[in-house]
Amino acid sequence: MALDGDRLLARLAWWTAPGGDVPLQFDFFDIDDTLPRADRDEIGLRLFKTATATVFPAGTKLPEYSRFVPPDWDHEPAAREVVESRTRVLESTGARLLVERLRLQWTPSSPPPGRSGRAISCRGV
Repeated sequence: MALDGDRLLARLAWWTAPGGDVPLQFDFFDIDDTLPRADRDEIGLRLFKTATATVFPAGTKLPEYSRFVPPDWDHEPAAREVVESRTRVLESTGARLLVERLRLQWTPSSPPPGRSGRAISCRGV
């Protein structure tokens, strides 16, 4: 965590299986979005570098980071800034965006959709 007195400025955490020595997943990375952009970037980067150096042995491949975001994140300015802020900090460490996936969720209160066809994609054939 990055703190200013009692104020939480940023936090990050990794996850691993019970008894695991090295984290398997970069679980969350939050920065106070009320801070100015330059402060968010600096605090996020400093926290990431300090925590990474403390948790991982030198030369260890770092785990991937995943974040669930609203489906319209790129059309909503506040949501877009949250995603771009974290991405900007991580890219400054050499990370690169791997993929963006849709997250579909069915709930018992809504019927399953009717069949509308199927699609498959093949690459390299």
